[in-house]
Amino acid sequence: MRDFLLVVIILGVVGYLYQRHHNSAEDPSNPETIANPVYGELKVGLEVGGRSYDQVLLVKAVDQADCDKMQQKLETVYGPNAVKAGQSWKIKSSECKVELEARYLKLFDNRPTYVTYLSMGRGDRQEREFRVVTWGVTLDESNILCDGMAQGQKNRKGAIQCIRATPSQS
Repeated sequence: MRDFLLVVIILGVVGYLYQRHHNSAEDPSNPETIANPVYGELKVGLEVGGRSYDQVLLVKAVDQADCDKMQQKLETVYGPNAVKAGQSWKIKSSECKVELEARYLKLFDNRPTYVTYLSMGRGDRQEREFRVVTWGVTLDESNILCDGMAQGQKNRKGAIQCIRATPSQS
């Protein structure tokens, strides 16, 4: 009986270690680190009350296929889903690229810019890093807007923060 219990314990430990190793093994579609990202860039616009707003959504994707998938989701949010919600966002451009403009690339280092923007980090392998910048707003409006967008991201596991514009940048 003692030998049987020992075998059961050993099998349990082996099973645990196998499952732990198997679950942590590299998943090419959701790697631990995104080493050679492809960046999704969606630019949208909105006209309300005589004012124009432009928003840039940036996503750091694993590869071209992952970027295409992220872009389709964003285009649905700002296209058909926005219309259903009574919002009239217009998609100006949507593309995936290996090299991002320097002014946008620095956002992934959470460096301040002229307005406050939303930074969404990865909390697990399934999440992607996002940055959302809204142009055509005052500094105070960008703070309020970012705080509101951040509150709407409670289901994300990654860090959600508003990168505040510094006085020297505004």
